[in-house]
This record gives sequence, structure tokens and C-alpha cells, in this order.
Amino acid sequence: MTAEPSAVSAALIDQICELGAVKRAVVRPDSRLLEDLDLDSLALVELIVWAAEEFDLKVLADDLETRRWEGTTVSEVVSRIERELDSK
Repeated sequence: MTAEPSAVSAALIDQICELGAVKRAVVRPDSRLLEDLDLDSLALVELIVWAAEEFDLKVLADDLETRRWEGTTVSEVVSRIERELDSK
């Protein structure tokens, strides 16, 4: 039995699929944004801006640097968003 994805996870995966033109079945929690899902720098910035607007988060200039996201997985992004939401 697999756990249901959180609302944050489901919304993030939907957005990744839309921006990266990847099928939902390909996106897993351990999928890396750049390396596995082939998000380019524009799609990555759009994803960051979407998350900031969707979840009312602050975006730092460093967040917009592509190299900062190398090796980052979907689950790491979900955890970061959920941590920021919990701290509000």
C-alpha cells in the first residue's frame, strides 16, 4: 500500500508535468528536477515563481540560480515547501 501524496506534492507534480511536458507516471519523489525530468532553466524559474505564488512563499535571488537546484528531487522541494508552510 502506498501513501497518498500530500496536496503540496500533487500540486507540484501537476505543475512539473505542465512546465516540463512530462507524463505524471514519470515523476516520482526521487526524480531530480534537472537531471531526470529535464526541466530547463526557464521551466525551473517558472516552477519557483508558481510555488511562491501558489503557497505564498518568499523567493530569494539565490533560489533563481539553476545550479542551486542540481540534484534536487521532487520530494526535497515538497519538504521545503511544507516546512515553510508549517513555520507560518
